Amino acid sequence: MEATIGKKMEIPVLVTGVADGMPINLSVNYASTGVACGHETPQVLTVKDGKVLLPFTVSDQLPSGTYNICVCLAWRSDIRVGMPGPCTPLFPLKVLPPAK
Repeated sequence: MEATIGKKMEIPVLVTGVADGMPINLSVNYASTGVACGHETPQVLTVKDGKVLLPFTVSDQLPSGTYNICVCLAWRSDIRVGMPGPCTPLFPLKVLPPAK
């Protein structure tokens, strides 16, 4: 996938185990060994036909480059509850500089 800094896009996610019409709380996460892996605030989306489109905007704080990311069920900030998950497999996100 490719994303331009500051431009909104959507990440298509196949959802299993959640009925159509039900809400699901998802977040975009970077591959990291620390707990500060979330990109933005989790979003509540409604499953339709077994899928959701997760809105995503790359912050101008992230330099251009390629990053490994995944989409996860959101988790609480209390790390005693656990890390994000389950998650999609990691996939590359190529971050492009803002359009001029």
